[in-house]
Amino acid sequence: PLKDFGVSTNNYTIEPHGKRVFTLFGNLRGYKRPDLFIKAANAINEPNASFLIIGSCKDRDWEKYNALIKTSTIITDIRYIKNEEIPDIFSLSDFLVLPYDDATQSGPVLIAVNYGVPLIATKQPIFESIVENNNNGYLFEKGSLEDLIKVLKMAISLSNDELNSMKASQLRYKEQYIKSTDIALKFKEFILKNNI
Repeated sequence: PLKDFGVSTNNYTIEPHGKRVFTLFGNLRGYKRPDLFIKAANAINEPNASFLIIGSCKDRDWEKYNALIKTSTIITDIRYIKNEEIPDIFSLSDFLVLPYDDATQSGPVLIAVNYGVPLIATKQPIFESIVENNNNGYLFEKGSLEDLIKVLKMAISLSNDELNSMKASQLRYKEQYIKSTDIALKFKEFILKNNI
């Protein structure tokens, strides 16, 4: 099921300063490639964009990632995030970024879909099944810093209308996802199909 944590209360303490907000969210582990996200943000260093890194990370791992940060456009909040903060975080976000090397499922994806936040993700089956490129997000080549930078720059250059269209597409995907995963609807289809 989609992950719904309620509505935003606008009580989250981080305030992004850019017109486009890209978020890396969740438990930060090596295979999720926070290093790639940081390197891309450093290379772009765009004052009209904010790159949020929000979630938990082992201290020794975070020291390694923190040392990579070279731009003030990267804003971090490294700690356990309470469920009631999640709607605020996703209401701030224009895109959820998933530069993962490997994924079979992703909780943050289901949260993003629920809140209508477009995705920027690596070309992997799990993400390719959700992201329609240039419609409700962007896909890029796994591990490619150049490709991630290119996609982030495309997202930064979107007009507000284009971004709103992407968010609307994500909400349409949400409705389709709910219909395709609703067990009651599947049961009803089975009954009708089999004349039970």
